[in-house]
Amino acid sequence: MKPKKTILISRFFFYLFLIGFPLSVSFSQSAFILSAFFFFISLRGESREEILSVFPKVFIYAFAMYGMIFLTTLLRNYDSLFDLSFWKSLNRGEVSDFWMSLGIPLAIFHIRKATQLYKIPLFLGIGWLLNLLTGLVSVFTPYRLARFIQLGFQYPEGERLQHFAGGVLDVGTYLPIGLMATHLTYGGLLGLLAPGIFIFFYFQWKERNRNPGLGILLALLFIVQIFLIFYNQSRSIWVGIVFFLLLLIYQNGRSPFSKDWFSFRWKFKNLKWGIAFLLFIGALFFTFSQLYESNWLVRRAVQDVFAKQTTENQRYFILKNSFSMLKNNPLLGIGNNAYATKFKEKSHELIQNHEWLWYELNIVPKGHAHHDFLHFWIVGGLPTAVFFLLFWSAVISRGMEILRFKNWTSTAESDFYNTKYSVLACLGLGCIVIFPAGFFQCYMLDDEVALPFYTIIGILFGYYQNTKMNDDQNKTKNAKFSPKAMILVFSLLSLSLIYWLIRTSAKPEEVHLKKIIWNHNEDHSIVHLDGCLTHNYGETITPKKNPMGIHWEFVRDATEWNPPDRIRVELWDRDSFDQDKLYRAHESKFLFARELDVREKNLSILKNR
Repeated sequence: MKPKKTILISRFFFYLFLIGFPLSVSFSQSAFILSAFFFFISLRGESREEILSVFPKVFIYAFAMYGMIFLTTLLRNYDSLFDLSFWKSLNRGEVSDFWMSLGIPLAIFHIRKATQLYKIPLFLGIGWLLNLLTGLVSVFTPYRLARFIQLGFQYPEGERLQHFAGGVLDVGTYLPIGLMATHLTYGGLLGLLAPGIFIFFYFQWKERNRNPGLGILLALLFIVQIFLIFYNQSRSIWVGIVFFLLLLIYQNGRSPFSKDWFSFRWKFKNLKWGIAFLLFIGALFFTFSQLYESNWLVRRAVQDVFAKQTTENQRYFILKNSFSMLKNNPLLGIGNNAYATKFKEKSHELIQNHEWLWYELNIVPKGHAHHDFLHFWIVGGLPTAVFFLLFWSAVISRGMEILRFKNWTSTAESDFYNTKYSVLACLGLGCIVIFPAGFFQCYMLDDEVALPFYTIIGILFGYYQNTKMNDDQNKTKNAKFSPKAMILVFSLLSLSLIYWLIRTSAKPEEVHLKKIIWNHNEDHSIVHLDGCLTHNYGETITPKKNPMGIHWEFVRDATEWNPPDRIRVELWDRDSFDQDKLYRAHESKFLFARELDVREKNLSILKNR
């Protein structure tokens, strides 16, 4: 097959991938794999210099991260090299995601070969709009849309439903999830696409002399985007977007309090702009206040930001076990696909000393460390951590250069900022959001986010390289990254680890106390406890034979609170499994209830059952 035909076929599947990744993982990955297959065939007709140009250093760093995990796994399992089951195990775990980094050279290749440069923004924009549309639909349905469609528009009992967010104007709403498996994955796609695409469309609007119709459409889409990002409750993405905005301010040398903020030069020259701005702020404040009053998830999200410790203790145990793994294996790591096994071993050590943590540690997700850098370091050791640092230094360096909008007044013909590629490169800026967001989630390990993430990076680098870069000066600039970026990346990664070390320094029993739910009003008080009441923990799990005691102490002080003479005890049976693994909801079943006179001693809730 001739190279021109293979290029066209690869481009066709690449465009399908750009449209399809917010809709279906299997469809988009299939399109990507076919595009990559014909991409490699097309390289036969390229010169050595052209082939090397589509594999920049940022791709080498990304590929090396997975390569180091592979090598350290071989070193740790050298005695199993002739065991077929060991090689089959490499189909799972972190190493198996190496092919996703091919999104970088694939995007660069098609940008280089594109006869119409705006085809990629067109198809990426369609994918973005589909992502917004499916997100809006999912706000008003209790079902997880992808699963609902997969089951033939039926939802059997026991299937995991959406997270209920609360009522808005007497209408039930749910966390937007689109067609993704979880709301966090959908939040990752929102953060990945939102900043770059919005800046790109903003400059398109400017080029069209601020067309009013296009401006109104862009404003509406921007409002929808903000609503979905806020309502999605992915607070890690909120952090990423704040980081992006701060970087934007820093790169343009403008203070938020200066007369012309950024180079956008928002100037309120007349009264109507001032009134419009005040109305916009007022509408946002009113909407937020209504959501805060009527929506318990919004309330919890705001309160948890300022809480020293919250009732969500899972992250504490995940990070505590993760740091313990890193402490034991800092140089070579624990190896590919070993995180869940090592996590169970660390949980076993905790439960042996604190048996009341058994239930909670049993339902904690065990798939990853909820911190991209920490997870890659744990699994692949120090070499992987170094390449992770180099990878993000290259990405942030290029992003900072493109974000320097104040340089766009350059008149040099070969200068990046004086070409149409500068605006097109803005499409890739959203990848910056994933860096700080990865301090709280493992977005780079999520297949639904990782593949478009690497592709967006390819778009960022591809349009930058497509400038008139035949001169030696631009070639040199393209090959290096800024020391400032490396210092910034290293500093933030270090601070994130210090932050989580401090947060996990508390004792397990102190954290567990925070999980006890206590609701009190004038009529009654409710205390919620959870734990395993039926079995003893150990190497062999056995049924409990001896009764389990709970000690209550009431302080009788008439000046403050008069404790009750009677209490009602209810026993519920609740499932205990990792929801992220079995993908089912935890079901609860009421067993029995009993009224007790607390003035008596040595009460038994099983008596006269």
